[in-house]
Amino acid sequence: PFLATAPDETVDFTEAMLEMHDIYVFLTNEANTALTMWHLQTPGVWQVHSMFLPECRGRQAIQNGRAMIQWMLDNMPVVQIFGQTPMANKRARWFNRQVGLKSIGPATHFILGEVEHFVLLTGRDP
Repeated sequence: PFLATAPDETVDFTEAMLEMHDIYVFLTNEANTALTMWHLQTPGVWQVHSMFLPECRGRQAIQNGRAMIQWMLDNMPVVQIFGQTPMANKRARWFNRQVGLKSIGPATHFILGEVEHFVLLTGRDP
């Protein structure tokens, strides 16, 4: 459960995973080259963050992203999935569309600046 923030730094999510298991879900692919972190915002509403190593790009990233979304839909009470992607990250914005999220427009995030909001509505009740 480590992420590299720079070549010489890592962030250890072990404590968060153990202490906040009721509001966070971490999913990886078998090769540990893709990770999604799901943060429960309110009942049924999950914010997703995704991270992919260079070994998991393109079609492979899309397949893994779709599989992780499907796992959440099959195993968790999901009404809505949403994400905020920096406008400058065109590849991530394209990825969001490829895995089934819909753009609901731009906004200004207090840390990230200009972002595009993406959402997937399931039609389920909370």
